[in-house]
Order: sequence, then structure tokens, then C-alpha cells
Amino acid sequence: MDLAGGKMRGHVATYHARPHPWHGLPVGPEPPRVVNAFIEITPFDAVKYELEKETGFMMVARPQITSSLPPSLYGFIPRTLCEARTARLMSDVERGDGDPLDICVLSERPIARGDLLLRARVVGGIPTVDSGQADDKILAVLADDAIWSDASDISDLPQSLVDRLCHYFETYKSKPRRPSSVAVGTPYPARHAYEVITAAQRRTTWSGSPGRVSDVRTASIRSILKPAHRPGSSHTHAPFPAARDFADAIRRETPSPRRAHVVVQGSLTHLGST
Repeated sequence: MDLAGGKMRGHVATYHARPHPWHGLPVGPEPPRVVNAFIEITPFDAVKYELEKETGFMMVARPQITSSLPPSLYGFIPRTLCEARTARLMSDVERGDGDPLDICVLSERPIARGDLLLRARVVGGIPTVDSGQADDKILAVLADDAIWSDASDISDLPQSLVDRLCHYFETYKSKPRRPSSVAVGTPYPARHAYEVITAAQRRTTWSGSPGRVSDVRTASIRSILKPAHRPGSSHTHAPFPAARDFADAIRRETPSPRRAHVVVQGSLTHLGST
């Protein structure tokens, strides 16, 4: 079987494809202080681009509703999930938005394209509630940036820039003559941002061969990777796990002390309670 670069050897499927940006990439080299950020949109984008969770491709979500543009690079931290554990760090919020944790990254040099990965040093965050759900915005600077490299806390950023970021998130979904669904709180320092990232992060270990489905011990995870037989074909196809199923599996497994080892599009993931 050779489907989109994949080969089937017995019960082991090997793929040679780009890892899914959400669950196929590591959270970062030194989390929660230094993390990876997958960039979706830039300060130059008048269109909202975002990751299509099923495929891992970038897609056009919508034109920017208002005339304002994002003041920084904007994306998410891989292998994070904003849900109940993250929401508990806010007052009067019970659940997260079910998406990876958002991150804003400051860079002295213009970066005019998205769909890329960069290293970022976390300096703080903006507590954001969207339609009653926790939707934190982590603030960070590009690692080894010529201008921002000395910034280690939100107090190191110009207040006018932090205010601009807060104003953007307060208004970026606003429509004329309609109340906004987004509420923004007081920005928090790096130490609280570390807690938010840790709460959203799932413990992962890296070993084994890239792209190899190996040692699947948990039924719920196994069901995601169950090969599909195409009618009229003698081949068995092992589809890439959908990000939605990945998130659902995490939620199901979190209360349990069991562990599940599974390769998701080129990377070994270690899921379970933390």
C-alpha cells in the first residue's frame, strides 16, 4: 500500500508526511518558558487564516471583521488544549474553548507569512473569555530576537503595546451595533503564564521511529487508528488521526492513570493523566 507517502507493513503503518501542527509537533524545547509557536496570521493579514484541525492545512476562516489588524504574530502552542484545567485558573469560568492555547509573538524584524514554526520566550498573557469560555492569549517574544531578547516578563514590554494587544482582542470580533462576545481582563506576568501553559499541556515523550504506529494500549486511542478497509479493495488504509478525535481521546483518558503510546503523523505521543 502506498497512499500519500504511506506504506503498510503488516500491522505497522509508516508515513512520510509533515506532522500535524497541533498534535504532531513538540510543545517546545523548555516549556513552559520557551515554547514552539505555530504561526497562523501576521500583522499584515487582513484575512483570518487558521489551522483546519481535521487535515492540518491552513485555511481561510474569514476576512477580518473590523479594520484593525493583529499587532503581533498570532498562532498556537502545539500539544496544548484549553479546557477545564485551564479555565480553573480564571474566576467564574468553567471550561475552555477546546482549542490549542493561543500565543502572540513579538518580533523586531517583520515576519510577513504564516504557516511556520518558531521558538518563543513566554513573558505573560492576557486573560480572555469568549462566549463564556476561557481563551487565554499567551504573550511571548521571538527567542534570540535582536531587540526583544532581554524581555523575560510582561513588565519588560512597553505598556502601549500591551494596551494595543488588549484592545485588539476586545474588538476583533465586534460588529457594528452589536455587543462583543469577548471580555479581556488585566494582563498577567510570566509566572502565571507558566501555570496556564502547564495546565493546557499534556505530558509527552519522544521515542521510536517517526511515522510509526506502535504499542497502542488504550482502546479509545486504538479506535482512532483502526485501519479502514475500502470496499472493493484488497488494501487496508490507515488514515491520519483527526485532531478532533485526538482531543476527545485526551479528555477520555485524563481521569485514568493508564498511558497510551501512539504515533500521530510522525511523532510519538504519550497521553494520560498528568
